[in-house]
Amino acid sequence: MTNSELQQAWQSTEILSSKYGRLFEDLDQYAADDDKKVVIVSGFYQTDVTSEQEPDRKDQFAFLSLYEQLHQHYTPAKKFLKIDGTVSLAPKNGQLAEREQIRREFRTNPNAWLLTTNRASRLGIDLSIPDTPANKNIKELVIIHLDHADTYADEDQFLGRFLGVGQKVPVRRYYYTATRQEYPDAVRYGMIDHGITEALRYKMLLSQMMLDGIPLTPKQEEFVKSNLSHIKVSSQPVTPSRFLYDVFFRLVRGQGYEQNMRLFSSLSNFEGLTYAEFFQAYYPYHDELTIAGHNARAVSEVVRRFQTDRKITRPLIASIGCGAGIFQYSLGQRVTNVDMSPEMLKVARGRQVIEGEFLEGNAANLPIPSESQHITEAGLMIHWSNHKEKQYLDNRGNERITERMKILIELFRVTTTGGLISITVPHTHLNPASFSRWLQALETHFGGRPIPTLPSGLISATDFRTEPISWIFNLEKIGDPNLADFDPTSLALDFEPLTDIIDTKDRRNGGEINLEVRPPIPHQEFRIDAPGTTKSQHLRYNLPDLKTIIEKGLLPERKKSIAEVLADEVGIDEPGMVWRLRHFARQSWQSRMPFITDQEVEEQILTAFETWSVSKRPKHSSEVIWDDLQSILNMLMGAKYHE
Repeated sequence: MTNSELQQAWQSTEILSSKYGRLFEDLDQYAADDDKKVVIVSGFYQTDVTSEQEPDRKDQFAFLSLYEQLHQHYTPAKKFLKIDGTVSLAPKNGQLAEREQIRREFRTNPNAWLLTTNRASRLGIDLSIPDTPANKNIKELVIIHLDHADTYADEDQFLGRFLGVGQKVPVRRYYYTATRQEYPDAVRYGMIDHGITEALRYKMLLSQMMLDGIPLTPKQEEFVKSNLSHIKVSSQPVTPSRFLYDVFFRLVRGQGYEQNMRLFSSLSNFEGLTYAEFFQAYYPYHDELTIAGHNARAVSEVVRRFQTDRKITRPLIASIGCGAGIFQYSLGQRVTNVDMSPEMLKVARGRQVIEGEFLEGNAANLPIPSESQHITEAGLMIHWSNHKEKQYLDNRGNERITERMKILIELFRVTTTGGLISITVPHTHLNPASFSRWLQALETHFGGRPIPTLPSGLISATDFRTEPISWIFNLEKIGDPNLADFDPTSLALDFEPLTDIIDTKDRRNGGEINLEVRPPIPHQEFRIDAPGTTKSQHLRYNLPDLKTIIEKGLLPERKKSIAEVLADEVGIDEPGMVWRLRHFARQSWQSRMPFITDQEVEEQILTAFETWSVSKRPKHSSEVIWDDLQSILNMLMGAKYHE
């Protein structure tokens, strides 16, 4: 198109963008409703958008800026304000800065609307709508993005400017996306907006995969691969969380006690650690925010309700496959914890506030007397068991059975008649049909009976969104197992992918792509739904008041080691940090200094903590803290080596 043709086309067009056309249609409606505040955001520079023409811009292609058009179109009904790079941040002549004056007017004047750039308003400014008499008729704050920012972080930071503590006005965001009318579904090869949208999504998935170690779904992996162009993506070093889910959990499930004990003692390809050392060092870090923590909180409430219903004031409770002790930690009561891994039992004991019992053992041969526990909990452990080989004898010593069957027999053996057996399985490992087969088997052949007040079924978190957690079997022990005519296939599990942290839903309608990311949230509201029925029960987790329990002498407080106490005092609360330092010191120095004792290692760790605590190094990042402590410990141990 020639310049003259372009000029003629512009002169015959009142608004030079299809987005502007849609914008004015929407604004007319909002102005008519008169109960909304509006913010319009441009991701580009201010010239010709938020600010007037440059003084020397008088050529044949000159046209009104968006700000000028808005000002002319809506004055005096609405007062359009603007914040961009031309608005001063500095006070003058004892007056408030220009930006501060605009900010205050926007928040307090119900008829003030705002046009701003993303860069000018994403940091250091409060644009929330206060709950004042002047704003009493404002029912919604509408934010309209004419274009995307460079990153999702920029967009999240921008949104934070409009979300104040205690704000009652809801916020709604719109993104205007240009598309080709003749090809509305052509996202990949459509307009530039579609390319930006895909680029942002691509950046987010790469960061989650490379930096956070969050596994991608097959659909997301295909999306990332389709956007790679002569780029090789390699996640080196592998993050602990990625190794945990992609390697460790896939190796242990369904293998059984003997195979997993051999695995634990073998060397992994992660930081030169054995699998047991890796699991001890990295699994407990964030288990409160994962399925283990969610499940433990839900089961804790089940246990408390059973105690209340049966009026059990001092129950004997066992947690089988306790792992890092998250169940006792969540329940806030004394528990007999059993696990196959002595390394994990050390972590479990170390994290408790109150005293508990910690026993190393095989779940198929529990080191617990028969009929001794009011409540027996087996949280997310049964899927580790072997159900292929018949390695054990049944409870009568007559027939060979699988490890999984023997574990179930043991759970019922140690529980008192009338007591509770609560078993949970990851939600991906069963479906309604296989759950029903399991439940029938437990009732018919293992001596269990459903508890009307505590239904079995699917546990879902419900406080932020409905999110499946695990399948739970709540059974009262009424008798001994009877495996006559039992079909072992009824205890089969569906080994699906362990995690689907990212849930992607693509809707290619006019180029709109929705990406939902499940953040790590410590859920407190749960619901148990019984498949095939209308039965459900709501649970709310309440944090136990351990301080009061200890002060009243109801339960003894666990004594911390000197290193743990000092770590707490200097602000290190990450589980496993003390252990990691011990392991690092022994692995690095005991080979060179065989004369050094464990007590001397402990003393060096204490000195490292003290040295770090008085330094001015950053204390908000666990990895920075770890690097600093390693360096200090190396220096201390080096000095000792040369003594």
